[in-house]
Amino acid sequence: MARGHLRIYIGVATGVGKTCLLLAETERRASRGTDIMLGCLDPRGRPYTQAASSRVADVLVGASERAMPGTPLEAPVTLDVESVLRRAPAVVVIDDLETQNPPTSRHRQRWQDVEEILDAGIDVITATNIEHLESLADVVHDITHAPPSASVPDTFFRSADQIEIVDMDPEALRRRVAHGNVLGADDLDLQRSVYFRPESLAALRELALLWVADRVDADVRRHLQTRDTGERVETKTRVVVAMTNSPGGEELLRRGARLSDRLHGELIGVHVLSPGHPPTDESSFVSSRRTLHALGGRYVAIVGRDVAATLVAFARAENATHLVVGGSTPSRRGARCLRRSVVDHVLDISDGIDVHVIAALPAPGDARRKRTHSRTSARGPAPTGKRLAWMLAVLAAPSAAAVAQRVGGSAALPFELLFFVVLIATVAWTGGKAPAIGALAIGIGGAQLVASNNPATDGLGAHLVEIALFVTVATGAITLVTRLRQTEERLDHANQEGEALARLAGAAVLVGPEPLSRLVTEICHAFELTSVAVLTPTEHGWRTIAQAGRHAPRRPSEADMETQLNDGAVLVMTGDIDADDQRLLSAFVTQLRAAQRQADLEARAHDADAHRHANDLRDGLLMAVSHDLRTPLATIKLSAGSLACEDVQWDPSQVRELARVIEGDADQLNRLVGDVLDLSRLQGGALGVQMAPTDIAEVLTSAVATVPHRQGQIIATVTAPRPIAHADPALLERVIANLVGNAIAWSPEGKTVHVRAGVVAGGVEVRIADRGPGIPPSKRAVVFRPFQRLGDGNHANEKGLGLGLALSRGFMRAMGGEILVDDTPGGGTTMVLRLDRADTAAPVPSARHRVMATHGGR
Repeated sequence: MARGHLRIYIGVATGVGKTCLLLAETERRASRGTDIMLGCLDPRGRPYTQAASSRVADVLVGASERAMPGTPLEAPVTLDVESVLRRAPAVVVIDDLETQNPPTSRHRQRWQDVEEILDAGIDVITATNIEHLESLADVVHDITHAPPSASVPDTFFRSADQIEIVDMDPEALRRRVAHGNVLGADDLDLQRSVYFRPESLAALRELALLWVADRVDADVRRHLQTRDTGERVETKTRVVVAMTNSPGGEELLRRGARLSDRLHGELIGVHVLSPGHPPTDESSFVSSRRTLHALGGRYVAIVGRDVAATLVAFARAENATHLVVGGSTPSRRGARCLRRSVVDHVLDISDGIDVHVIAALPAPGDARRKRTHSRTSARGPAPTGKRLAWMLAVLAAPSAAAVAQRVGGSAALPFELLFFVVLIATVAWTGGKAPAIGALAIGIGGAQLVASNNPATDGLGAHLVEIALFVTVATGAITLVTRLRQTEERLDHANQEGEALARLAGAAVLVGPEPLSRLVTEICHAFELTSVAVLTPTEHGWRTIAQAGRHAPRRPSEADMETQLNDGAVLVMTGDIDADDQRLLSAFVTQLRAAQRQADLEARAHDADAHRHANDLRDGLLMAVSHDLRTPLATIKLSAGSLACEDVQWDPSQVRELARVIEGDADQLNRLVGDVLDLSRLQGGALGVQMAPTDIAEVLTSAVATVPHRQGQIIATVTAPRPIAHADPALLERVIANLVGNAIAWSPEGKTVHVRAGVVAGGVEVRIADRGPGIPPSKRAVVFRPFQRLGDGNHANEKGLGLGLALSRGFMRAMGGEILVDDTPGGGTTMVLRLDRADTAAPVPSARHRVMATHGGR
């Protein structure tokens, strides 16, 4: 029986419309009379999917029992392989290809069910997302900071007869999510929020397009192979991957799988074992072998003493055209000076095989050290080089004479002279002219010694021509080599000067904070100085405004050199600078003066900005006092005056009511004054922040308990691992309480406010979602300004000075965090708090997988 035809829709991300395309294809084929069956579908509560499912409900598996024609599908329909095989339609439509089947199913994954249906001669149309491709698992993890929930082997995708990409612009998809057409308000958890960030969606889209482009390229190559003969030409492309136990071994396999897929070749994973080490003992390779098989590759274990030679020999035996090996880890690179690496050996002996060296992943906690290049002096060789040259000249002469004595005969003297020519050239390159001339004199003396002690020679006088030629050649070698060395040093010096000038020309050092400090650091490194500093005069001496190096001078008299800058400031340096470097130093001084002017302008702009903010704050306070402060004061005065009136007899209930009014307005007045004082401290930089490892679960519980609300109105969720943030607990509690109270005020009656906290993308994130009218993107920056309230007071719940969000953002920035505004799926606003994760967790109770706390009202 012929195998069925497989068609796969691959979406760039969740929500781009794969299921709706499947339903439209089902409806189209059914209208043409095709015997088609909808094998499984999960509408996920999406209105468009449910509406489309109502038009094809009559072709569902077991339609008479599950749904009536024209009735929207609400519950998911699982795949029943037995029913499909028994019904034997021409085409079956199966959604969610990556799904894991229940334990009682005949296959572990749904794609295996599809394989069985295809083997029965039934065509299958299915859909999945690009993140579920096995070879892309590591790339998807880097994008979304979470591994895919399930994966499908690459071999299954390669067996497809037709693949179509389902694409959508990231911003359009985010609008679809915001409108509630992809997820409900209760479904957007912390991890999915990272998935639907603009940068994550753009990266997934790029990944899908590149993968499909590679497949199209492979199809083109295959068609070109069959164009002339009409028959398929068997490809001989094989990709061999060297498997290792080091970190990143599985990523190496995935890189090899992507390469073999682009080349339409075969993937082979090879593990080279030492003699006496059987493959069955390699239990640590179980995970890598499982990954290799999922990628459609073949595992081979071979024995060999020389890893590089064994790998290349295996690749040649398999007629492989590509060999993928991992690069040296940072900790092993230093050993290259003692022995050659496997990669180097492979590159030497792999003629005819393309070798792909994949950079090694750094071990956790390892930092990549920036390499610094020493500056070559143009004044000549270093003292160490001169000492080495003199040692060569002195120690090599006796050994040369001894060897010449052993050679004996008439060849002794020419041998020694030739040896000394090579020696003199080496000494000239290493130490310059002086050691080379010394080596020449030693060479003449050694020749005299050999000639006088060798009976086969007629003495040194008989070889004057040879000696003259020796002196001439040696002198020429000294001159040529020293000039070459000086030319190389000047070129190296010019290159370094050019690099420094290029950095200055690009003004890279003037971009960003503290340009003076970075320029001073550049000067210290460029000229290899001991220390550099910029000093400015004060009434009591000198003040250091930027420095680099060790033991920087505190006053100009302590420095070796000084240069005048703007406004009486001086650049002081300890160390030596060549005359050739004065031009480069002048360029740096010019940039320093520009940086001084830039810093002065920034200081003036900062002062002007501070004055403007102060004026805005004063104007806002004046406007607030005219209404928001006077209103509670007038109410308090009126209520207190009524109680003090002796002409009216108040009953106890009226007295209590007036007292409650006074207490409520006094509390409101106290909060308003407190907010104004907090804002003043923020703008004045006087806010005290006590940073410490903070348990978000405890802060969240305390914050929610302080906000008046009804039972079930707030649902707070903390996901494992327990989030421990680097924050000020008191300030963070105020921020969360303020935002939760704001969310309750804006949410309609009967709607729930969801608060979710957890570890996301290496940090800690708290999301507070309401179901209110939402905040348009154009107003999201405005609502964080002081004395700004959305709607300008038209909302019944708007009270106060409009300082809540301004204070919240100020508190978050003081803790090194940020507060952002996002849409709630289906309508509403989600406030997102992002903080750094604490390096050391504070003592917390035993962690639970999921903590759900619903707090009652007061």
